[in-house]
Amino acid sequence: VTDGQTLASLLVSGYYFADSTTGKPAALYDADGTALTELTNVTVKPCSHDGSDPVYDPAEGVWKCPCGQSTFVANVTKGGATSLYTDLQEAFKAADGGTVKLMKNMDGDVTVNTDKPFILDLNGYDIFALTVNSKITIKDSAETKGSI
Repeated sequence: VTDGQTLASLLVSGYYFADSTTGKPAALYDADGTALTELTNVTVKPCSHDGSDPVYDPAEGVWKCPCGQSTFVANVTKGGATSLYTDLQEAFKAADGGTVKLMKNMDGDVTVNTDKPFILDLNGYDIFALTVNSKITIKDSAETKGSI
């Protein structure tokens, strides 16, 4: 990779590098967040954007789909299954008695409008402003606590 480029910039939109052995997304950053300049033993795969293999982007501090086009804001755990969401309101609607766990800081005002109770887990992230028009329980499962 030449100066100013990243490995991800070599890909057509909607594709990602996968480890040829495991099929999982290949790491594009080393442990300190520096972008890697070469990869070995990888293939190029289309991305489903469904959250089945999220990757952490240390440069932005968020979870994304492997191709980087979708940023996940929360996951919902209900009945033993966990799904990832790019839209917080959609996560609230899907919770229905489950747990909504934040995956990034929420900078704008957040309003909860649902008729079904759920647990909102801050997961160490912050919400700038919160308006609740339903019954929810708020907790924070992270060691470093978030705030509202």
